[in-house]
Amino acid sequence: MNNQEDYDLYVMSEIAYKDKYKLDSEDELFPDNWYSSKNYKVKIEIIAEAIEKNILIEETDRYKESVIKGMFD
Repeated sequence: MNNQEDYDLYVMSEIAYKDKYKLDSEDELFPDNWYSSKNYKVKIEIIAEAIEKNILIEETDRYKESVIKGMFD
């Protein structure tokens, strides 16, 4: 896939995530550093894990690994 396709899939997954949790503020849904990364493939994987496990993004193993690797600086 190219970056535009990755981005389009990312947007769809983010919408699904927002619909699932429907919190009052995006600040509650997304970590502070979420938008610092443009690695849409990884972000899709993180959102998929969050939806599958019914947890927030910052609680996923994939997000924690990505932070350690410096992907969200």
